[in-house]
This record gives sequence, C-alpha cells and structure tokens, in this order.
Amino acid sequence: MIIGLPLETLFSTNPTFIMKTLHTSIKSIHMLVLFFTLFGITSAFNFLAAQPNPNRKDIQTAFKDWPNTGHKQYVASVFDCDENKKLHEFTLLLTPDGVIQFGSNPKIIGRQNIEAALIEFNKGFKHLGQRIIKVFKDDSKEIVYTAEATYSFEDGSSLEPIPYMVHLTFKGKLVEDYRIYIDLSPLYQYLSKSKK
Repeated sequence: MIIGLPLETLFSTNPTFIMKTLHTSIKSIHMLVLFFTLFGITSAFNFLAAQPNPNRKDIQTAFKDWPNTGHKQYVASVFDCDENKKLHEFTLLLTPDGVIQFGSNPKIIGRQNIEAALIEFNKGFKHLGQRIIKVFKDDSKEIVYTAEATYSFEDGSSLEPIPYMVHLTFKGKLVEDYRIYIDLSPLYQYLSKSKK
C-alpha cells in the first residue's frame, strides 16, 4: 500500500489522479513539518516544564481553599525549576516579553534577560529550597502567596528560611508579570563574608 492506496488501484488509476494525490500528500507533510517547527518546540518545552507533580505536602496544604484554578501545577513547576536550577525552563513559564522583579530592584524584561540574570544570581549558592505557606488570592488572572526560601552553600552551611511573598499576573497559561517581595540581605551578607 502506498499513501493509503492499494498497489492495484495505484497502477490502474489515471496518472493525473496519481499526481494530484501525491501532491496533496506532500503538501500535507510540509504543513505538518512547518506546524511542529513553529509551534512544537516551544510547546514541547512548556509541556516538559509543566509536568512536576503538584502533590507535595506544602502545595496541597497552601491551596486547600483554592482547589479549582489549576495553579497548583504552575507553582509546582516554578519550584521544580528553582530548586533544580532549570533556569531556561523557568523562563518558558513566562510570556516572551514577561517581567520579573525582586523587591525594589529594577525590573528585568524578556526571557533572555531574565535567564541571564538568574544564571548570575544562582552562582551565589548551591541549592534553593522553598516551602509555600499560604495562598491569599488565586483566580484566572492572578495569584498571591507567601513562602519561605532556604539557601544552601558549597561548604554545607545554609541560611535560616527567608520569608517572601509572590504576586503573579497571568496572560493565558503563562505569567507576564512576576513580582517577588523578599529581603535578600541575609544572603548578600553571607556572600560578602565568604569572599573575605
């Protein structure tokens, strides 16, 4: 069988019909290749980035009063990317022109700039552990929650958990505005002392 036609049909059919059938099949293949080239790569990364299991205890507890928005999966993906330093995958959870801002620091705009800033920031510690505490707002456009961050270092030491608050603004399934309200002075003090 060739492109859905039995061989006997193929050889007994009008040549014009055969050529039209071949042309249609080739055109369809080209369209599929174009579609997956344009959309498949980004979709695949987004799909992979969104797969961490949201059933960890802290996430289940924090979202117990907000069961229906689907943002548990998003927060689980953010934590997975942060805790495993999947910095490129993290940027795919943002819109291409997304904005991220730590406290009163300048805004960082665009995936490429955000990834570069995160790479530099992550050089200061070995591991980041996070625990979500409470979700204060969660709807189709926004989520606000509090959490704790624990920074660990190459020498085996770690800081006391640092409380922080996050305000995310969604555009579709991705975040276009990512605000983190945190006092990172304990981290910077540790890094300053360790360099002396």
